[in-house]
Amino acid sequence: MKLSILATVSVLALAAATPAFAQNNTSNINQSGSTNNGAVTQSGSGSASTLTQNGSSNVATIGQSGSDQKSLVNQQASGAAATITQSGEDNDSEVQQSADADVTVVQSGSNTLGGYSPDGFPNNRSTVTQSAAGARAGVNQNGTLNRSTISQAADADADVSQTGTFNNSTIDQQAGAGGAIADVIQGGDYGDNRSAIVQSGSSEARVSQRNVDAPPPASAYPGNESDINQSGDDNLADVNQTGDDNRSLIVQSGDNNDAFVVQNGTNNR
Repeated sequence: MKLSILATVSVLALAAATPAFAQNNTSNINQSGSTNNGAVTQSGSGSASTLTQNGSSNVATIGQSGSDQKSLVNQQASGAAATITQSGEDNDSEVQQSADADVTVVQSGSNTLGGYSPDGFPNNRSTVTQSAAGARAGVNQNGTLNRSTISQAADADADVSQTGTFNNSTIDQQAGAGGAIADVIQGGDYGDNRSAIVQSGSSEARVSQRNVDAPPPASAYPGNESDINQSGDDNLADVNQTGDDNRSLIVQSGDNNDAFVVQNGTNNR
């Protein structure tokens, strides 16, 4: 299995070094067994990578450079770990893990908006699904129109850092995810940072959002929005918003819950 992986990496490295194969790279790795290891390195635009691993002690590393990158990692059994790094515009990353999991996604790139249409400009998109106790997910996105979605169904940690404008983060920690922790940091030049967190049972949610004043037409865009919904007992919600037109909504059901909101700016609610 290791020989197959090394051969795949060598072919990809050769393709990246050859100008004729510098665009539209494709990688497919399918592994099954008790000890898995995968590494993919692609350079150029339009790269697509699919890696599927079955068994224990899974490790997957995907590095793609350029624009319009797509990666899909599906890991099963215990000890899974995935690290995806994509650079450029219109990056799309999806990670599915079960058992003890650890994932890190880094996406960097800018996108000329041409107008305000969050659904019309995909740019950076990250989707992480984890179903294991102790799972950890970290997403770092830089640029405009960042989209991050994390779904965790056990005691897990989720960290999202988005730098740029029109950031959108969704974290869903339910289905027995008691003791889950969610941290979201969003900062942009102006406008429309959105964070939504849903948790159940003895969980912690922390949201920090920042934007600055901008001249028209950017000043007409909505500001920071934070929604936290927690069910169960002993939950903590902490929201800090800096800028204008901030909105924070916290819904908690249960006993011994704490909620803190700090807003700096005008037109806050």
